[in-house]
Amino acid sequence: MAGTLLQTPVNGAGNWTDWITQMEKVKRGFFNIDFTTLTDGATAPEIEAGSWIDVDTNMYTFGIQEAATGWGGIANSTEAWMKVVPAGTAITAEFTDTPPTFDALKNGWYDTDDRYVLSVFRDSGGDYADMGLMPIHQSIWDKNGNEVISMLIQTKSANINTSVTTTNTVGCTVSGLDFTPDALLSAVITLGAVNDAPVNQISYPGTPDPTINVVINSVTFGANSVTITIENNEGSTRYIEDITVTVAKTS
Repeated sequence: MAGTLLQTPVNGAGNWTDWITQMEKVKRGFFNIDFTTLTDGATAPEIEAGSWIDVDTNMYTFGIQEAATGWGGIANSTEAWMKVVPAGTAITAEFTDTPPTFDALKNGWYDTDDRYVLSVFRDSGGDYADMGLMPIHQSIWDKNGNEVISMLIQTKSANINTSVTTTNTVGCTVSGLDFTPDALLSAVITLGAVNDAPVNQISYPGTPDPTINVVINSVTFGANSVTITIENNEGSTRYIEDITVTVAKTS
């Protein structure tokens, strides 16, 4: 299976040239890939049909669901990544244990021409764990094409599986980020009444559920990590199953 290249419009009159130039700046680093799963376990994450991505100024789309190759070549207990590999007008996905580097010109994480889209740890049993979207360098441009706001953004999940007794707090840490964040954009925490039995969620930002008296108490940023402290004000112990955060580095 393979995705396909979206052709850049042909230049026309001067105003079309200006428009195309602006669009080329906007699309640089564009990342709109969805995955079939980001949950720890034996099920492999695949790229959802309809996903789009910019790879070195070329825009590709996946018309059907795309499975990545190469997982069998990753050793157990090893940090790995999924990357997309362009070849002419086609693009495929594969796993690798070669670390990427951030390419500011291409506005993404690369190994030469291959763009990295997902970080994943192959655990001791060969399963997929601690998956997270690769951060992008998101920019806002003025009408003249000048960058006015810039920040790194990353989404990552962590399996917590810990309890918090009534009227107490517990810190839930998502580590292994590709930068040290300074802003929390969103968080989703899955709760259970007993361990490994998720029943509801709390989120930030979001409207508090009056039936759930478990809240986010504070947020602390560390080196390549973020810790969200959860406060339990209910009359019984609650279990924190997992947490997904989207964080940013704005300075």
